[in-house]
Amino acid sequence: MCYQVIPFSLHSPNFLKSYSSFWSKTHTENYKASLRNALSITIIFTTVFLIAYAVACKHHAGDQSQQARLAIL
Repeated sequence: MCYQVIPFSLHSPNFLKSYSSFWSKTHTENYKASLRNALSITIIFTTVFLIAYAVACKHHAGDQSQQARLAIL
């Protein structure tokens, strides 16, 4: 039967045990995968932010040193 996803009867005593172990395994794998994705996205955003912050600070420091030179002149 193509439409029968679960190959054993719902009345069998092993149904709940098999289903719960399958669900916990799947749930754990999904949790690990989503955690891995969240971690990689966080690392990417942090890297981009730090690069942008470093460029902005360097640009700002360049402006300040230029202003200081103009003040001396």
